[in-house]
Amino acid sequence: MENQTTPLLTVYGADWCGDTTRTRRLLDEAGVHYEYVDVDNSPTDEKKIADWNLGRAILPTLDMNGTISINPPPLTLAEQLRDGGYVSA
Repeated sequence: MENQTTPLLTVYGADWCGDTTRTRRLLDEAGVHYEYVDVDNSPTDEKKIADWNLGRAILPTLDMNGTISINPPPLTLAEQLRDGGYVSA
């Protein structure tokens, strides 16, 4: 059984990235629990997202319980959150 405080969503981004800031703000406003990884502090994670993104470290990249989402626009993110059960419809 999974601990309810364990995030099922990980945001890989950077503090200087406007898209990362926007995505985190939307998640916070929706009350979604997530783990944030600043790839500037983690070369291993930066390589991981580059591997997911055909060699490019595109920010933010979200791992939504195994489903990878690359810099989703706000409406797409909202849909993914609903479809993934992170927020109620």
